[in-house]
Amino acid sequence: MDKIEEHKLIKLSFIKGNLWIGLGQFLLNIRGLILLPILIRILGISSYGAYLLLASTAGLISHLSSLGVGFRYKRYMPSLIDRKRKSEMFYHQFLFHGLSLLVVLSLVVFTDKLVKSIFFKNSVSYSAYILSFFIFMNFFSFQMGGYFRLTNRMKYFTISQAGVPYTEIVIIILMAFAYRKLGINHILLAHIFALLIISIPLFIKLVNEIGFELPRLHFRVIIEDMRFGLPLLGTLILDTILSIGDRYIISFFMTSRDVGVYAPAYTLGSLIRFIPQLYVWAMPVFLSKLFDRDNIKDAKILLTYCIKVFLLCAVLSVIICLIFGRQLLEILATKAVADQAFAVTPIVSLGILFYGLNVIIGEVLFIKLKTKLIFAVSLIGAILNIALNIILIYLFKNIIMAAITTFISYFVCFIILNRYIKSYSIINYDFSSLLRIVLAALIVVGVSVILLSFLPKTSVIIIGLSVFSIAVFIVLNLVFKVITKKQVFFLVNVWRIR
Repeated sequence: MDKIEEHKLIKLSFIKGNLWIGLGQFLLNIRGLILLPILIRILGISSYGAYLLLASTAGLISHLSSLGVGFRYKRYMPSLIDRKRKSEMFYHQFLFHGLSLLVVLSLVVFTDKLVKSIFFKNSVSYSAYILSFFIFMNFFSFQMGGYFRLTNRMKYFTISQAGVPYTEIVIIILMAFAYRKLGINHILLAHIFALLIISIPLFIKLVNEIGFELPRLHFRVIIEDMRFGLPLLGTLILDTILSIGDRYIISFFMTSRDVGVYAPAYTLGSLIRFIPQLYVWAMPVFLSKLFDRDNIKDAKILLTYCIKVFLLCAVLSVIICLIFGRQLLEILATKAVADQAFAVTPIVSLGILFYGLNVIIGEVLFIKLKTKLIFAVSLIGAILNIALNIILIYLFKNIIMAAITTFISYFVCFIILNRYIKSYSIINYDFSSLLRIVLAALIVVGVSVILLSFLPKTSVIIIGLSVFSIAVFIVLNLVFKVITKKQVFFLVNVWRIR
C-alpha cells in the first residue's frame, strides 16, 4: 500500500469511526431526553435533581481516582500491534486505577452522612454501598469501551456507550411495573444491571484478544505516566466542574428541586454536546497516526471538516433552543419546569458552541503534548465558573445565572485557546462558510417565528415545526454550498469501505 492510499484510508477510517461514535453519542444524548420525563414522573423533581448530582459525582470520582495514570495507554495503544504489549499497556493502568478507586470508594461510604447533610439537607435517601458499586461498574464499563475505542473497533465502543442507557430504560420500565414506588436506589440498581449486561460480554472478548494477566505495578512507569496524565486529569475535572459544578452550587444556595428544574433545560441546550464528545473519542486515534507520520496536510483537512460539521450542528441547536425551547421543555418535562427554565436553554446552547471549539483545539494540543497549557486554560475557566456561580446565584437566587456563567466561562476559554493555537497554523475556521451558516440561520429564525405566530402551539405542531426548521436549515446550507454533494456522497461511500 503506497502513502497516498494509506493516508486516504486513515481519513476514511476516521470519518467511519466518527459515524459509529456519533451514532452512539447521539443515542446516548437522546437517551437523556427519553429518560428525563420518566425519571421526573417516577422520582419527582427534587429526587430527580438529587439523582443527577449523585450520577455526576460518580463520574467525577471514577475519573479522579486514576490520578492521571493511563496517559501512555491512551496515547500509544492505537499504534500497538504486539498482543503482549497491548496486554501490558491495558492491564497496568487498569489495575492501578481499580485499586485506587477502591480506596476512594471507602471514603464515599465513610463520608455518606456528611454529604447528605451538606448537599441534600438530609432530605434524600440512598445507599452509599449501592452508590459505590454504581461508581465501580461505571469505571469497569469505561475501561471496556476505552479498549475497543483505542484499538479502533468503534462498533463495540458504540455498543458499550449506547447499549447501557437503553438497557437501563427497559429495566426501569420493568421495575415501575413490579414496584408501586421507585426511589433513587432502584434507579442506581437499574444502571448497575445494565452495565453488567453490556460490559461482561465485552470483557470476555477483550480477554480472548489479549488474555488476562495482571502485571506487577512499576512505580517508575506510574510516576512518568502521572507527569503527563495529571494535567490532563486536572483538565477533565475542571471541564466537569464547568459542565456540572453549577448544579452543586444551585443545590447549596437553593434546593435540589431547583437542580431538577435547571437540569432538563441544560440537557436540552447541551444536546449538541455529543458532537465534540465523539471527537474526543475518535480524534486522538487518527490525529496521532497523522502527526506521527508527519502528515500535517491531512490533519488540517480533518480538523477543518470537524469544525465545519460542528458549527453547522451547533448553530442549528441554538436556533431550535431559541425558538422552540419553552415548548420543547414543556413536552419533555412539565409546564412548571418550562416556565422557570426556558431562558436557560438557548444560553447554554450558545455556550456549548464555544465548548465544542475548545474541545477540537484541545485535541490538537493533546497530540502536541501541551497538557499543561490545556490544564491552565481549564483552570482559568473553572475558577471563573465557580466564582461567578457563587456570586450570581447567591445574589439573585436564579438558575438563569448558572446558564450565563456557563456561556461566559466557555467563551473566555475559547479566546485564550484560540490565541495559542494560531502559532501552529493548523486550525481553519473557514469564515466564508461560517457567514453562510449564519445567513441560513437567520432565514430559518424568521420563517419559524412567522409560522409559530399563526399555528396552534400543540406538541405535534411544535415537534413538526422543529423538524421543518432543521430540514430548511440543511437545504439552505446545501444551496449555499456549505455542504457539497461531493461531501455527502463521500460520507455515504465511507460505509462501503472495510
